Parts: sequence; C-alpha cells; structure tokens
Amino acid sequence: MTTQATATVNDSNLLPVKLSVNWNGKIQLIVSVFNGWDDVRELTAKVLTLPNDSRSYVFQGWDSDRNLAYFAPGTVATVR
Repeated sequence: MTTQATATVNDSNLLPVKLSVNWNGKIQLIVSVFNGWDDVRELTAKVLTLPNDSRSYVFQGWDSDRNLAYFAPGTVATVR
C-alpha cells in the first residue's frame, strides 16, 4: 500500500513523500529526488516527520536507478 503525504524536514520545510507499507508491515517513506546523489546528500542527515505521526523517519538508502531515497522509522536524539 502506498499513500501520498507531506513530511516536515527538521521542523521547517515541507517535502512530498510516498508512505509505503509492505506485506510484512515495514513502513517507509519514499522521496523522489531529481538530481540524484546531489539531492540525496542533502537529505541524508535530515529527520522526516509526518503530521499526526509520532515517529521520526531517518535515511535508510537510495535507489540510483530510479532516483528514490528511502526513510524508515528510527531513533533520534536531541542535541543540546
């Protein structure tokens, strides 16, 4: 199942994403990147959040053939 959504990147910018849940329940966000690794590099250190979802999504990898970046729920620490 894939759903269109908008994620917040580090509490400031909006980014269109696809929310995907596979057959075994694994959740991931899929981001289409137009300029390949140049776009992905900027996202690797970002934390994505969805409205009404308490999880934080962190970078997991990317598909260079289809220019897609993948984010999965992960643990995030606050740096003070």
